[in-house]
Order: sequence, then C-alpha cells, then structure tokens
Amino acid sequence: MALTDLPSWLDEHSRAPSAWFVKRLQANDTLATGSHQAGPYLPKPFLFAICPDLRNETKKNPRVAFDIYIDSQGDYRQVRAIWYNNRFHGGTRNETRITGFEGRQSDLLDPESTGAVAVLAFDLSDPSALICYAWVCRDETESDLVEAIVGRVDPGTPVTWSAEGTPDAARFILPRRRIIISPADHGEVLAIPHDRNEPPTTEMLVRQSSLAQPLASQPVDTRLLRRHERFIDLFGQLEHDMYTPSALNGFPEIASLHETADRIRAGRQARDDGLALQLRYLLLEEGLTEGACFSFRPPTEKARRPDFVFPAISAEGDGRRPTILLVEPVIRDRWKAVVEETEAPEVHMLTLQRGVSLAQFNELTAAGITLVVPARLHDTYPSEIRSDLMTLESFIADVRHLAAFARRQR
Repeated sequence: MALTDLPSWLDEHSRAPSAWFVKRLQANDTLATGSHQAGPYLPKPFLFAICPDLRNETKKNPRVAFDIYIDSQGDYRQVRAIWYNNRFHGGTRNETRITGFEGRQSDLLDPESTGAVAVLAFDLSDPSALICYAWVCRDETESDLVEAIVGRVDPGTPVTWSAEGTPDAARFILPRRRIIISPADHGEVLAIPHDRNEPPTTEMLVRQSSLAQPLASQPVDTRLLRRHERFIDLFGQLEHDMYTPSALNGFPEIASLHETADRIRAGRQARDDGLALQLRYLLLEEGLTEGACFSFRPPTEKARRPDFVFPAISAEGDGRRPTILLVEPVIRDRWKAVVEETEAPEVHMLTLQRGVSLAQFNELTAAGITLVVPARLHDTYPSEIRSDLMTLESFIADVRHLAAFARRQR
C-alpha cells in the first residue's frame, strides 16, 4: 500500500534536482508476456546519462546497482541497470533495462500494471549515490496528475522531464524527431500557421502527417502507425515552436501565464482526436464511403457517440446489429467507462496499447470487446491471445463485406 498520496509525491520530487523517465508500461516491461527478463526498458541515451559507468563496450553486459523506492506500494528494492550489449561480443542484442525486482510482487512487474503510467524519478541531489523513486499510476485520475506535469504519455512514446534547477538537465532529454513538411512527391511546402492565437487544428495536423507519410504501397496497419507517429511528432514540434519562446522569455503578468497554459491544455485535449481522424482518412483511402459504408461519430441519444458505425446508420440495412468501432489509444484506464457511455453490448476497439495481461484480456472479452491492434504491435501481447486480436486490415475486410451486403439489400 502506498505510504503517501500522489499529489504530495509529485510535489516532493518536482522540487529536488531530478531526472524523470515516464512511460506506459508495456507487456514486455512487466511479466505479462511471461518473459524471464522482465523489467522496465529504458533507452540507452537516458540510462547512459543517469549511469555513465554503464557505458562500457569492452565489458559484456555491464551493470550498475542502485536503490529504488516504489512509493506507490511502499516497496524498496536494490536493482540493477544492465546494458545487454552482446552485439559487441558476437551477438545481436543491444538494449538497456532495469532488473532485479524479484517477480510480480513489484508494481513495476505486475502484469496488471501493463498499460499504466509509471514514473521513475532519479534523485540527482547526491552525485555519489544514485537513488530512484517510482510511482505506478493506479487509475486514470493519477495518470492525469502526472500528465499535467510532463505532458501526454502515449503508448510506446516515453517522456523525460527534469525538475527546475537540475544541473545540465538537457542531457536527459530524449531526442525528438522533427518533420520537414515538404514531401518531394507534392512539390510544395505545406505551411502550418504558428500563430498562438489561431493554432492549427487537429484535423489540419492529421492531414499534414498523411501528406508527409503517404506510404501508398504499404499495408493499412503500417500506414496508420507511421502516420500517427508523424502526427505526434508534428504536434510536439509545433507546440514547442509556438510556446517555448514565451516560456524562456517569461510572462509579463500572471494572467498571460494562465492564458498560455489554457491554450496548451486545450490543444492537448484536442490532440486526442488524432488517431480517430487518421483512421477516418484511411477508410476513405481504402474506398469506404462515409455516409454509406460508415458513419463517423454520428449523433445519438447515448452519453458518448461511437467513433465509427459500419455500415452507416443512415443506410438501409437488413436489421442486423451494426458493427461499432471505438478508438482508444490507451485502454487500461478507459475501456469500462467508454463501453458504459456508448451502451453497446458488443464493440470493436482500436488501440495502440502495447499489450495487456491475460486477466485484462479476459475481462475485455467478457465485456464483448474485440481488440483491433495494428499488426506491428501484436508481438507486444502475450502469445496466448495474439490469435484473438484483429489487425486493422482484417477489420476493414470484414466491414467491406458488411457494406457490400447492405448495398445488395437496397
């Protein structure tokens, strides 16, 4: 059981010099996949900055021991940062992890933590003694508190953050990709406004990410992931370009600071529509007609509109139950509320979450949810359930049949 509450914990660890690594735990971080080498994966640039002694190519699998306090459950461990570097010793592996948590008793390895936001705050107050304080968020409310500080934490996209006053904090920042919005096959620069008073809409950024990554010859699963990754990069790039100057130069009055914070918050909330809009464009590319083959967020009397209905609810059908697709990049904290809001007995749910535990999957299945997961992410799920996952390509094939049947009935 936690010995403190999260707001107090965040306040304490945002004051001392520290470097935070924040991610949504994947199935290969926890024990959800049954791996014997479970432990949070941290990228080499971050761990090498935290543990300079770890960067030793001449030694096979170098390691550095340190103390970690998992305050979300009141637990303490002495763990090891390990660089599995056998690529330099005749093998192929080249990754860094933290191990030594002694099984699923740790929140960080518990299969039920898969999909949860985890914060690893490395205290840098004493350069001679590395100490990490960790928190694994237990619900959406706790996730929101963390994201209010560090920004949105997407599946597969970790975030780093340093407290004010942390010496040389820039060395802990993960490199961000920048997009050049001038694809050769379009022959023009796709300008995006940088005016803080009129920021680009989410739909505009989705369109631009699609133009930057057309990938016309690639499978639909690949197109969705690649384009959404570009959308996230582009959103972060524009947010940085629009608001960093004000942050560095200061604000003339407190009202200006609050106004900027409100704009940033509103932009991040709007960004959550990006994946659904990306899918909408892909369906149109695949020849499915909106208004006939599918409806996008049609008006209903329910608390929440379903993201997609196949075939379109205005189309004449044969009385069979329509196929409903909900879009939730992260399902761990949201799926129960989403299903209750839509009041749908059976739904498909498109997600980018990297894995679920077997218990989580059984709970989803019992609730009538079929997961639609881009093909590249299937290996992040336990092997026992991969055959029950749908790819986006197979889902689209199914709804094509629905659309064709509806046309024949007219």
